[in-house]
Amino acid sequence: MHLKHISKSNFLKHHSIPILLYRSIPLMCSLALLLLVSSLVVVDHNNNEVYAEEGIETYATTANPTATLQISNSSLKDVVSPGSTSYVSSDVNITAQDITDYTLIISGPTNLSGTTSITGAGGKTGDSLTDNTWGYAWTDPDTDDKGLTYSSLSENGSTLASGKATSLDISKKLTFAAKFAEDATSGHYKANVTLSLAATPREVATGFNGIYDMQDMTADICSSATIGQTGSLEDVRDGSIYTVGKLTDGNCWMTRNLRLVDYTTTEDDSQTRGFTIPNEAANFTGINNNAAYYPGDTDYGAYYSWYTATAGTGTAELTSGNASGSICPKGWRLPTGGSGGEYQALINGGVSDWATNGSKNGYWIGANGSGGGAFFSVTGSYNDDTLGDVVGGYYWSSTADDGGGAYRLRFNQSSAPFLYEGKVKYSGFAVRCVADDDRTLSDITKMQDMTPTICSNTSIGTTKTLTDSRDNSTYTVGKLSDGNCWMTQNLRIVNKTITPADSDVTGAFTIPASSTSGFSNYDIANAYYSNDASYGAYYSWYAVTAGTGAQSMSSGNAASSICPRGWRLPTGGSDGEFQILYNKWTPATWTTYNGKNGRWLGAPSASGGAFFPAAGYYDESSPRDIGSNGSYWSSTAYSNNSAFNPYFYSSTITFTDRSPKYLGFSARCIAR
Repeated sequence: MHLKHISKSNFLKHHSIPILLYRSIPLMCSLALLLLVSSLVVVDHNNNEVYAEEGIETYATTANPTATLQISNSSLKDVVSPGSTSYVSSDVNITAQDITDYTLIISGPTNLSGTTSITGAGGKTGDSLTDNTWGYAWTDPDTDDKGLTYSSLSENGSTLASGKATSLDISKKLTFAAKFAEDATSGHYKANVTLSLAATPREVATGFNGIYDMQDMTADICSSATIGQTGSLEDVRDGSIYTVGKLTDGNCWMTRNLRLVDYTTTEDDSQTRGFTIPNEAANFTGINNNAAYYPGDTDYGAYYSWYTATAGTGTAELTSGNASGSICPKGWRLPTGGSGGEYQALINGGVSDWATNGSKNGYWIGANGSGGGAFFSVTGSYNDDTLGDVVGGYYWSSTADDGGGAYRLRFNQSSAPFLYEGKVKYSGFAVRCVADDDRTLSDITKMQDMTPTICSNTSIGTTKTLTDSRDNSTYTVGKLSDGNCWMTQNLRIVNKTITPADSDVTGAFTIPASSTSGFSNYDIANAYYSNDASYGAYYSWYAVTAGTGAQSMSSGNAASSICPRGWRLPTGGSDGEFQILYNKWTPATWTTYNGKNGRWLGAPSASGGAFFPAAGYYDESSPRDIGSNGSYWSSTAYSNNSAFNPYFYSSTITFTDRSPKYLGFSARCIAR
């Protein structure tokens, strides 16, 4: 047997021709039953199964699936006279490796060919066969032939054995029995009988950034991967293969739904040890019910109650915060939910129009395909023992909303993905896992390394100097008293084309070269940098929003910015992020720091605050109020002509000021 690996796009063009291996088995002299038994291991390539036939070059979709079917030691048990039953037995040995399921089928005619009609046995034992009948029995070795029940064959085939298995090593006995009447015409009676084994090859993990098992994922492995990098890993718990990828939010995600059921987790293979996952559709009824069910569709995956998805840590008593455990593989966990959670951060990277992937409907979230996004298919949900609402997708997060509810990702064709909280902990939803990351701000070196998880893991008041990989500028950053991570220096990148690989954009955008001319027209990208790192550069709103903040935008937040990847512009207005930071330390008095006038927001530096210098601004090519005024762009439009900007003098500070979009203001970035 020779196996060859080719791509799926090619293997559909290749078809093997079965070879039937006949073994004649003599029965008697005067009335001979010639059973021509063929051993055939077959596969339909169009159904992604594996052939293994002697003497034929065959093709497989994995590196080394093997399968053999051998019939040997055929022997005539007794030489008997007409009117008595005779038996012919053969040993059957079946082996297979690297498969997921198999089916063994026997097929042949109901009647023997010959002068007298010899029909099927019809389920009688060997010692009670009717005259001129014959049949087969499939049994363990060393069984008594006479007491076996013999069945009629079928040209369409009958299944002898089937099931899910990763390997096979089966030894059986195939026995034929025939009884000829005294008046049967002498001659040879024969039938072609075929045993066929069909096996589906086990999918093989292609690997991801040097690993092949889900349980080998670490923060360093994910960190060193590039946005958009994909692969597949094996869950050692049940052999399932999952596609994974590093998405636009900087996290590594499973990009297929979890389908683990009927399993007890351990310390070595799961985030939470010693939790038994059931496989029963009838228990989606109570908040603290352990309920899971896998109908068998690998795209939809399994359905879990919140209690089960969180490995029993998400109970009715947990009314806020994140459940501490999950049924995700070791090194992975449930994504966080809510407006500041990881699902939301992924949504912020972009959502496609309603789409179809394979045979499933849903949305690409993060970005399409290889651009760093993942497809989330409609899944429906289980309640009681019924699957319903299979027009929408529902995915659990780790975050509780109240005693009865938890945050979930929800969508359907008329509403793009959004986070929804409700009293639905008992419902059966799908699960995606995100790679666990225990790093903090202290563990990273580049601005582009920042993720929501890293910021969340970091203590308030922690600071670090990071490098912007786009131009090698360095910036101090810190986790401030509002719980967010901020740049604590003004942005100063100019004269650079940025892309989604390094910036907060969905397509390429060119930040203009430094120039004092301009700052007078809407929808024009202007930038100026005087080489004063404390004041940073000045940008028009169109420039700082990477072209997404046009004059036509009259409200809401610009979709992109020239901030590094993993960062964005803060929101503005009376409930914006600048205002929230100010509210954490209301004195915010005018002061001098490193030779510059300005204000501390949040708190003094060591307590989780940041200094905002009075960098002034540019208007019609002219600098204004440098040293006495601070104006910072937010992402929030106020009208067609203006956007919100925090604004302060020595005696005044306001966060609801709005200014013409063409002015040149400073920029700070906040981590997504």
